[in-house]
Amino acid sequence: LKAQFPVLKKAYIDEQTACSEVKDQLKEKEQAVRKFEQEIDSLTFRNQQLSKRVLLLQDELDDAQSHKKKGKNKHSDASYTPSSISAGVFNEELQRKIEENAKLSQQVDESTRMYQGRIEELEAKVKEYEDKFNQHQEVNDVNKEKNKVLIDRLQEEKAMIEVKLQTLETDTKKYRSRADKAEESLSDVQCQLQKQLDTANKIISDKLPFIDTKNRELNGLNLPTHDRKHQLRARELVSQTANHLTDMVQALSNFFTYSEQRSKIYPAECISEPMSPVNIQYCKYLHENVQYLRPLEQSFKVFLSTLNEDTLTTLETATDLQIFSRKFNTCIEYFNKLLPYQLLSIEEECAVSSCTSTLETKNRDLHKSFKHLNQVFNKLQSYISLLASQSSKSCPHPKINHPRFFTLLCQVLKDLDRAVRDVSKHYNSKVSLEHQLPTASQKLKTTDECVVSSLISLVTCTSKVSHYVLQSYLRVLWIH
Repeated sequence: LKAQFPVLKKAYIDEQTACSEVKDQLKEKEQAVRKFEQEIDSLTFRNQQLSKRVLLLQDELDDAQSHKKKGKNKHSDASYTPSSISAGVFNEELQRKIEENAKLSQQVDESTRMYQGRIEELEAKVKEYEDKFNQHQEVNDVNKEKNKVLIDRLQEEKAMIEVKLQTLETDTKKYRSRADKAEESLSDVQCQLQKQLDTANKIISDKLPFIDTKNRELNGLNLPTHDRKHQLRARELVSQTANHLTDMVQALSNFFTYSEQRSKIYPAECISEPMSPVNIQYCKYLHENVQYLRPLEQSFKVFLSTLNEDTLTTLETATDLQIFSRKFNTCIEYFNKLLPYQLLSIEEECAVSSCTSTLETKNRDLHKSFKHLNQVFNKLQSYISLLASQSSKSCPHPKINHPRFFTLLCQVLKDLDRAVRDVSKHYNSKVSLEHQLPTASQKLKTTDECVVSSLISLVTCTSKVSHYVLQSYLRVLWIH
């Protein structure tokens, strides 16, 4: 409304200016009309005088003619008298005046018609401008009412904001005074703590010359403190991790199983030839996934069963974590054995005649993402082995290095989540293009949907492990 009000105001002022100009033009035309009326009156008066004179001259002419008939014989030689000469002059003057009067009458009629037409035109314009003026006036009145309501509301808001501002200023002054008092208290506390620290340092330097915590071998003879809450929290988080690991193993098993079914369908189905030796061996390895994945899940459950409430769990005491590390290492070896056939199978799909250039590009992207995922798995295996080795007597790493191990392991888990997401994204793009091919059967489409579903489940599991479970679990296991 504020934006429209200046426009309407400008239009209203323009219409007022135009109306004033029309009124001025109307006044000028009225003056011209009065002038023409005066000229008409003058011409009418003059015409009357000329008419009277013409009548008078006509009477004189009649008298002269009558006298001429009576004295025709007596005055034959006086035909060119002064009265006859005067009558001829009068006739010529009368004829000229009549013609002039006719011209003036014609001009007066034309002026009258033009005047009437102009008057009608100006009256129409005045009526049109008055209608526009009334419309703008109505719109202006409506906007004034709306703006009045808006102004009232804004004034109320302004008053409320001013009250709120005063309240905030009061609170600010109060909090500032409290902050000053807190700073004074903090200074006093710092002074007291500094005195206590100086006293403690003096007692330690005077009374405790032998500190065995700096020597790892001597510190190993000390009894570790037992925190029951820490142990319960550790068991809870390990239990959650075991559940998510079970889901991850199930998702990987489904992915390998559905990939085996797909390899038996495509590309052999679209080229009407038997399966290639590469795909035969690839399907054989895929079929063996359970004997590598199930022991991994079971070994972690064994580690979970060793976490009792009466024992303290640290990296140095978690010996069963080494079993899980060995099973994970065996599983990674299986992944490394499977990867070359997985990549060769994708390359065979690119060599099929029905494979378009766009589909080939998607296959290349999936090829790279599988290689990257395998690299991340190998990196994760290295850090799990490193953490599991902390419970062995031959471990050369001091406890001060443990935080760095945990940080790197959490980073690898994030990389694993991103790598699995890339595989899922590229595989989804690939199968979307494959389903548009005329050679894609309904069986292939159904199998692809199952593979995509298993990848989505795997993404969910890696995301949970990366963002919550494993990081919290490692923080609990790490005891300084």
